[in-house]
Amino acid sequence: CAAIERMEEEAPGMFGERYLDYTRGQLERWAWRARTVSCDFREIEELGGAVWAPLVTSLKIGSYGAPAIPEVAGRLEVFPALEHLTFFNFGMKQKPMFEAMDGGLFDGMKSVAFDRIVLNNFHTFTGILERLSAREGSSGLTEIGFRDCQIKSAHVAALCATPFAPRLRAIDVSENTNMKTAG
Repeated sequence: CAAIERMEEEAPGMFGERYLDYTRGQLERWAWRARTVSCDFREIEELGGAVWAPLVTSLKIGSYGAPAIPEVAGRLEVFPALEHLTFFNFGMKQKPMFEAMDGGLFDGMKSVAFDRIVLNNFHTFTGILERLSAREGSSGLTEIGFRDCQIKSAHVAALCATPFAPRLRAIDVSENTNMKTAG
């Protein structure tokens, strides 16, 4: 990213004209987890304005404060190639979250993950699953994660009962200490 920014400073437009497609092709050889951009929610617009923003396919957004996930949803359009999305340490308010999902928050994603977000309310958890199951835009989902979300074995059973469960290649339910052995 730093090299691309230097190139843009020295020759504005050159990266986009000559190297964007080549770089995108090279990055596609890497595992998506190896090319994840991590940021705080307050940095989204700034990063989205970077010359390398079209290369971002994987984003991990953290929050150490006020916003809930839906408050960030509208900002994600600055990453048009986004396919892998992780929310880390966000507040979870059920109604706004459901509205954001109904509005297409996770449409087009191949992986969606919640990391250190309290989802122990079974109704909220199953509402998320129902929306992912119902949206045509979620048909490409192949990986899902609920890491350290305080879920239990009943939550995992609900996940496994979804219509999209058979196509999942990866499920992360690590660090959910309430799950115990049955989970």
